Amino acid sequence: MAASAATAGFVFTAEIYTAGGSVIYVATDEFATRDTDSLPNMPFAGVLEKALRFHRSAIDGSKIGGMSSGYAELVIDNQGGDYDTYANSLDGARIVVRMGARGASWDSFVVMYDGIADGAATVDEDSLTIHLYDDNKRLEIPAQPNVYGGTGTTDGDANVKSKRK
Repeated sequence: MAASAATAGFVFTAEIYTAGGSVIYVATDEFATRDTDSLPNMPFAGVLEKALRFHRSAIDGSKIGGMSSGYAELVIDNQGGDYDTYANSLDGARIVVRMGARGASWDSFVVMYDGIADGAATVDEDSLTIHLYDDNKRLEIPAQPNVYGGTGTTDGDANVKSKRK
């Protein structure tokens, strides 16, 4: 993705907020914010290979409609092993991906993705791949965790056993 972004005159940046409290700043090209930006004079390493390819489906499981989570991957060039230590500390990390014109102020960049990393990142000899999900993943839990026991009275009868209250 870096090559197509470069030829189009755009830069993609990513802010990766690790569990340890540090922030990793990467971009498709070497990039630094301006001293007048809201994040002043911050260098972004030009190691972002695949800025974002997001997937969302209208089919959730076996039915059309309903709530479905979107997912994506963020791929960082890791040939030097600089990002190996972060692989296990990114589960639940907030990731923000922005896109802007080359040479423009970082404050003018558009947020393309603001979501969470899911699970440990995948590390191979050349790259670190972070698996991303939108915040809808957090909604994939029952609103009501309690179920009827089917024992009678207020616990419902056998007809409602194991159904949500």
